[in-house]
Amino acid sequence: MDFDTLPCKDFYRFASRKFDPELRQTTFDDLIKKILTDETLSNHIESIKRVKGIYQQCLKNPKTLIDIGMSTKAQNAQTQINVTFPVKVADVSDDTGYMKLLFRMYKILFEYGNEIFIQIKETLEAGYLQFNVPDNILEDSEKEEIWKTYCQYQGCDPKKIDFASFYPFSGKYKKMNLTDADHELINDVFGARIDMKFIRFPVADTVEDRTKLINQLFETWLHTPHVAPPVPCEFYMQYTYPLYINKLLVDYYKNDTVKFQKLHDNFFNLANAIVQEAENTFRFSNVLKDDMKELTLKQVNGSRFAFFNHSIYEDNNFVECCNLITEVNPAASVYVNNLRPLAKFNHEKQEKYWYLPLVNNDAAHYGNINGNFFNWGVFMFHLYDNDFPPVITMSGSGWVMAHELAHAFGTQLRKTSEDYAALLGCLIEFYADQCFPIDPTFCVDPMDTMEENFADVLGAKWAYLAYKKWASVVGTGERPRGEYLDTISDDQLFFINMVQSMVDLPGWSLYYPGAQHAPRPVRVWGALANLPSFASAFTCEPGDVYNPGFRCSLFDGPIKVNKNLTDPQ
Repeated sequence: MDFDTLPCKDFYRFASRKFDPELRQTTFDDLIKKILTDETLSNHIESIKRVKGIYQQCLKNPKTLIDIGMSTKAQNAQTQINVTFPVKVADVSDDTGYMKLLFRMYKILFEYGNEIFIQIKETLEAGYLQFNVPDNILEDSEKEEIWKTYCQYQGCDPKKIDFASFYPFSGKYKKMNLTDADHELINDVFGARIDMKFIRFPVADTVEDRTKLINQLFETWLHTPHVAPPVPCEFYMQYTYPLYINKLLVDYYKNDTVKFQKLHDNFFNLANAIVQEAENTFRFSNVLKDDMKELTLKQVNGSRFAFFNHSIYEDNNFVECCNLITEVNPAASVYVNNLRPLAKFNHEKQEKYWYLPLVNNDAAHYGNINGNFFNWGVFMFHLYDNDFPPVITMSGSGWVMAHELAHAFGTQLRKTSEDYAALLGCLIEFYADQCFPIDPTFCVDPMDTMEENFADVLGAKWAYLAYKKWASVVGTGERPRGEYLDTISDDQLFFINMVQSMVDLPGWSLYYPGAQHAPRPVRVWGALANLPSFASAFTCEPGDVYNPGFRCSLFDGPIKVNKNLTDPQ
């Protein structure tokens, strides 16, 4: 903390200036080390033993884990894909042949661990399947290197390849009526049956667009920059074997059944408390019309919160689906080792489990399924402990849960009502003129960040109200003690801890035009300056930075006094 800074002027600096975010990363790394070196943990499962062996290999000789390079792929391209690049119109003019080539490209991207499948996996998590098109993010120098390397082995002239003509691909994503043959091609990509009713893939309206798409996919495959040592081995293992890390984590926590059950119960108690505040917000709103109240309450009632324990991690299920892994080129095999057995399990058990939590503080909301998912760090120290009092629990893990739930009512509902859109539009004005202190011309675009701003503002309100109600029922509990902590109120502690739970979020150095998240100091300001309870807690004067004259009440308008009421006799 920085006691030289006034909290009403710059609460972000006041609460977090001396907080070291590396403390959390150290906690995360220590946990991964612990589960990967515990010889008693899950060692009866062959794949787990192998994953632990790869961790030891990473520690002792990380150079042996360097993955497949561009030269090797270029050398094998002709035999693996059976077509000469860059493809031409004649190569893609036949519809059936084009579809086979398209999915052959996605299959090779899958089997070589291309990062495009990070996006594709996220669509599975959201309840559908979309085969994404590569972003045009490669520099010309990188494209030149790709074609120079390819031609070195395939006997072509890279100077005659106009790679600029491969962009832009003008096709769109569409849901198609796929044939049985198309479904088999999709299943072949994953090496397992995918049970998704809603499948979208890029549709090229012209043969020229077909060539662009195939050539883009080829460039993406050849370029693939894999995560490999010298990144920390703990990070590397999370990246390459997340399914197996999760199995170890579940088994580790379940070793203490009482503690794990309490974590489970607290998780859903937190969720229920926050959902109750969401329901109150919409049920008693004096701004929303009846049809929007009905819609938002339906969203509340349909909200789902995913806990960490899942049937795939039961020993019998895990051995059945996940006991065979390849230890060769772990980063290139990331989807073969993780996504393929996951798809196999989902098909055979008729499940829909796609989200693999990592050991960090991230979380996600997927509107298609109204689901909220949390990584392990959200329920680890410093954000959570089974015995934390409500003031700490709700301002740490509770705040993250409330933020994710709030996404269910953000911009995805904007088109349902002009009045609702106007409520959200208030945030554009509220977040205007939030600029980098060192460069006042570098400012946040509140249109781009509106969805996250909305979740910050509403999430902070729900977490605070849930804490107040929870504390009134179960009591404040035993608070952290200290020379300064003993002088502050519960509410002040709530807001300090909430800000310290946000120190891992990206700051100004990582903000860029078009980013969906505002920089960390702006997110802290928006969430708390819009909450009158914060100004009350720190006795902020009107006009202070954290007590502005203009706020967005969102779903609570001013109460109108009816002076015509009569006293019934």
